[in-house]
Amino acid sequence: MKTATWNIRLLLLFTVIPVLCVAQSEIADMSGFIQLNNFNFLDLLEDNPSIEKRYVLENGETYDQKFLDSVKTLPENEKFVQRFFTNKEKTVVYIQLAKNTTENQKRVNDEFQEKLKQAKKSKNKLIGENLSELVLTGINGNTYKIADLKGKIILMNFWFTKCGSCIKEIPDLHKMQEKFAGKDVLFFAVTYNEAARIQNFLKKVPFNFTHITDSQAIIDQLGVTFFPTNILIDKQGEVVFFSDFDAFIGGKELQNITKLITKNLKKEL
Repeated sequence: MKTATWNIRLLLLFTVIPVLCVAQSEIADMSGFIQLNNFNFLDLLEDNPSIEKRYVLENGETYDQKFLDSVKTLPENEKFVQRFFTNKEKTVVYIQLAKNTTENQKRVNDEFQEKLKQAKKSKNKLIGENLSELVLTGINGNTYKIADLKGKIILMNFWFTKCGSCIKEIPDLHKMQEKFAGKDVLFFAVTYNEAARIQNFLKKVPFNFTHITDSQAIIDQLGVTFFPTNILIDKQGEVVFFSDFDAFIGGKELQNITKLITKNLKKEL
């Protein structure tokens, strides 16, 4: 899992970011800048396509394509990771290459294991819990209270626009939605992304669920730590499914959800 994490980060660097050949020296101390995670960085590029990009090493020296190519040939423990920074005005973005130390690898692995532990804890806590008091606010301003939807089976898919696995899952979610068309099954896509970003995304990629935006509070309330995460609620408002990380990796998650929906449709209130 650790190796895959770094490969994903490097792949993002090699394929998403156009690298400029530069020679001037830049600043080494980034403490006065705002650090961005990968997804905030991509959002910033999307919002500001013409933003100035500067490519720097930890010591402030700039790098070029030749140096970047040499990084690819290094042993795994010598590779570099990306760090993204911007100024307060968000007019410049710095793409810093930092050496991927053993300590950094351990820190990232520990963080992942902690997230995995939290995901399992959330699942154990939520299964069987009644969510009748939960209220969802749609992208169009409509509100959906779970208590008012009694008698309906509800699938909540937690995602965001820069999540590759989430986007890859959309066609299969559509197939599931089509399978249960006309049945008492509702499909919600819940995200922390703001409404405007979702609207722009939907112009390019169809996603036919009811969209619940600006919902970080709900994500935190339900203990969602990985994306995509699917939560299934039965006709009585109780949680009967919470995504299992291993099942998702194995590709069995949506199959299991489909079986559960079919089973619950046969139950009486």
